[in-house]
Amino acid sequence: MYIKSIVLDGFKSYGNRVEITGFDPEFNAITGLNGTGKSNILDSICFVLGITNLSNVRAGSLQELIYKHGQAGITKATVSITFDNRDKRQCPIGYENHDEITVTRQVVMGGKNKYLINGINVQNKRVSDLFCSVQLNVNNPHFLIMQGRITKVLNMKPPEILSMVEEAAGTRMYEAKKQAAQKTIEKKDAKLRELNDIIREDIAPKLQKLQDERSQFQEYQKVVRELENLTRLDVAWRYVTAENNTKEAEQKVTEVQDDIKSKQEKIKDNEKQAKEYDKQVADMNRKLDEVSSTFETLRTASESSKAALNEAQQKFLAVSGLEGASDSLRGQLIAAKQEASEASTRISQRMMEKKHAEERLHALEKEFKSSSAQYQRDQDAIGKQQAQVDQLKAELSRTSYSAQRHRELTDSVRAQHGAARTKRDALDRLAAKLQRCHFNYTPPQPDFDSRRVEGTISRLIDVCDPMYCTALETAAGGKLYNVVVDTDVTSKLLLQRGNLQTRTTIVPLNKISGHVIDPETVRIAQEIGGGPDNVQLALNLVSFPARVRPAMAWAFGSTLVCRDLSVARRVTFDPRVRRRSVTLDGDVVDPAGTLSGGASIKGGSVLLQLQELKQLEQELKVAEQQLMQSTTELNSIQQMAEKYTSMQQRFETMSHELEVVKARLATTTHAQLHAEIEGLRTQVSELSAAVQRDRAAQRDTAARATDLEHKVNDIKGHREREFKKAEENLKKAKKEAEQHHNEWKQREQEFETLQLEVRELQNAVTTSEQQLQELNDGTQALQQALDEAKEEHSKATNEVKQMQQRIKQQKTDIASRNSDIARLIAKKEQLFKSNAELELKIKELDYKIKELQTEATECEDRYQDVMRKKKIVEADRAKLVQVMAELDEKKKKTLVTACEQVNRDFGSIFSTLLPGAQARLTPPHGLTVLDGLEVKVGFNGSWKESLGELSGGQRSLVALALVLALLLFKPAPLYILDEVDAALDLSHTQNIGHMLKEHFTHSQFIIVSLKDGMFNNANVLFRTRFVDGMSSVQRTVSARP
Repeated sequence: MYIKSIVLDGFKSYGNRVEITGFDPEFNAITGLNGTGKSNILDSICFVLGITNLSNVRAGSLQELIYKHGQAGITKATVSITFDNRDKRQCPIGYENHDEITVTRQVVMGGKNKYLINGINVQNKRVSDLFCSVQLNVNNPHFLIMQGRITKVLNMKPPEILSMVEEAAGTRMYEAKKQAAQKTIEKKDAKLRELNDIIREDIAPKLQKLQDERSQFQEYQKVVRELENLTRLDVAWRYVTAENNTKEAEQKVTEVQDDIKSKQEKIKDNEKQAKEYDKQVADMNRKLDEVSSTFETLRTASESSKAALNEAQQKFLAVSGLEGASDSLRGQLIAAKQEASEASTRISQRMMEKKHAEERLHALEKEFKSSSAQYQRDQDAIGKQQAQVDQLKAELSRTSYSAQRHRELTDSVRAQHGAARTKRDALDRLAAKLQRCHFNYTPPQPDFDSRRVEGTISRLIDVCDPMYCTALETAAGGKLYNVVVDTDVTSKLLLQRGNLQTRTTIVPLNKISGHVIDPETVRIAQEIGGGPDNVQLALNLVSFPARVRPAMAWAFGSTLVCRDLSVARRVTFDPRVRRRSVTLDGDVVDPAGTLSGGASIKGGSVLLQLQELKQLEQELKVAEQQLMQSTTELNSIQQMAEKYTSMQQRFETMSHELEVVKARLATTTHAQLHAEIEGLRTQVSELSAAVQRDRAAQRDTAARATDLEHKVNDIKGHREREFKKAEENLKKAKKEAEQHHNEWKQREQEFETLQLEVRELQNAVTTSEQQLQELNDGTQALQQALDEAKEEHSKATNEVKQMQQRIKQQKTDIASRNSDIARLIAKKEQLFKSNAELELKIKELDYKIKELQTEATECEDRYQDVMRKKKIVEADRAKLVQVMAELDEKKKKTLVTACEQVNRDFGSIFSTLLPGAQARLTPPHGLTVLDGLEVKVGFNGSWKESLGELSGGQRSLVALALVLALLLFKPAPLYILDEVDAALDLSHTQNIGHMLKEHFTHSQFIIVSLKDGMFNNANVLFRTRFVDGMSSVQRTVSARP
């Protein structure tokens, strides 16, 4: 079997349909420039053979195999290969009657994959079996040597090399089938164990259970009658007890209320007393403040009197010692006259300095006026430049630009941009996971209004509480992904022209009508389940736009959501409800009796993920709005920054120029004269001021000297006058000090008395507050007891009401039973008359019992038949295991034989390609051939420890020799070599091409090469070209010798 032709349409670089015909049965070569599509032809062959590891065909997904990934209007890739099957020795199993076999594989955008054999659709397993039967297993390809595969062969581990030998020997397919059979046996064993468990744990116990149920039913009827009697007694006793408890509770409540009233009155009296105490304390504090103020005043006056007394005493003593001060006054007089003389001398000296400075100042002013015109012009220029600088400074101060704000805003925008990008990435990842919840379509009309399409049901709802997500997802099932539209016209347009990529169910709002469980049934279900917390209508647990309510009623209106499985069973199987229920864990209870669920949702709850998606969308929207605002503000600030920077540069330049001009002007003669004149003026002013000060000091000194002369002359009379005055002041001060001291002592006693009264009142207030706190605590305890009593009273009242309701119901039941008794008495005669009919029915039931016994016997026979078949299956399984063991032995022998032959051919071919060299396959140290094989190479009898000691070309020859040796053992009909000569020189390349042409005539070779020495030996040469963005192929036939 060999390739006759290949047809490529839309595959990789072959955008147009290209048919490659005329393949030679033996040696074909493909050459061409890099990037023209040489290897794509080999990839197309692997594609048809059913390759699953797409990396071997340089693709990450099936979509990448389509021309330009489907972006150029080509949406599918098709490859068809026609095989010549006239040689029946290499014929695939089952195709002996076909001289040609055409295998086609097609992949469409979206991932749809299709196989055809001779124009008939088949599964990929059948295609794989076809090629594996002729040693063309593309997923373990020993026949396929792609670019770099030579190196990979040498880098293979011993088990991988062994797998190549197994593939060549044909035992690899047996191993795969064996593993599949073992998996099937394991599955059947599990089923068999399950069947045994059912028989042991289910069927046998049920027989015994049914026999016990009859006696249990009779016992049950007896217990029910006793229960009814005891229930009546229990209800009566509970009613009486509740009534007594109610009376006792009411009595306790009355007592507590009376106690509370007395306590409250006592609290009011205590509060009044406390207010009076507070008033008395306030009065006492006011009086204490007044006394304290008076006390402080008297103490201050006493201290003043003491100070005056001390001063008078000192003055008296001073007057007494005036005789000794006379000599001191004469000394002071001499010092004053001397100071006056020094002041006169200083005045004369400074008047001379002032005169000299004024003369120098007058001369310099004349010289200054002669150069003032030019100086004024310079000053005017400086003034104008200063005005410009001031104007720029004012503009800078008016500018609202802030460098700190600019930096903060730049950092904020960078951080907000990173946060928005993070949220966008998270949103994209989550949206990719929830792609099924999105509805993508092409507008069917140019003016199509997108508001006519509401979206999928899952995107239209918001779950009120996340705990209900699993239950709601189970309740809706596949309806979550249905698309809601406004009318059936819209649905037809979308189905016909919407270019829908996936199978989609569309729900038109004008046609859909959902059945919603009526509120009364929901109320009954809630009563059965224990309240609204345990049972809810699924429709009430989601919020949605009002316009899509029909679709939501259709999806959620007929299902109840229950807290757990026990509540769901009670609600669903109750005759008054009989509605489908779903638990919070996702278990479904149907009124028909089926129960499903129990497994967690793979990948997590879709509704929870949708809630997270909506939250992320909202957060992203807010983040993008904030980023937009910050970016707008940043752009505005950047514009202001540019303007501010320009103005700042101008300001600094002009300020520097102004400083330079001022410095230059300050060094001119006019400026120096001006500075010297100003210094002289300052000196004259200072001298004038100093003269004035000296003259004032001279006058003061002269006056003091005159006064001292008068005192010296009149010292005796002055002393007597001062002595009398000091004596009078001393007596007056003593009298005032004694009076103030007496008043202070009196007030001090009053102050201490008031302090004692205040302390007593404060202690009384503290005692009252403690009593008030104790009363409050007692009131709170009584109030708590009252609340408890009220609660007990309420409970007792409720129990009484319940008992009254039950008594009323019992009375109703008694009346109904009395009516039934009367009716039964009336029917008594009719029952006697119907005895004959009942006896006849008994005979009929006996007949039916016999029939049931017959059916039981038949069931027993069927059971025995099943057990017999079970034993047959177990025997067949044992026999199959035995056959597999025998085949394993044959497989081992075949592998040993294959290894021996491949080893001989390997050494022979390698010696031919590289004279003087030897090669062989040996098992690793301590292992057998069945565990793996290693490649060993030697030169002239010296064996290398590892292949790393060989050159690149020698390693390539070793790998190629191994592949050729495998071909010689059990050749495959087809071999593909992709630039295996890349690492070899021209002489080796030519030898390989000549060897393939002369010695390997039993298989078809398709070789990609860029070297003449290789493809010149081919019988047919295909050259690839790249024209107008697509690949094309030209066939050339070499001249046969």
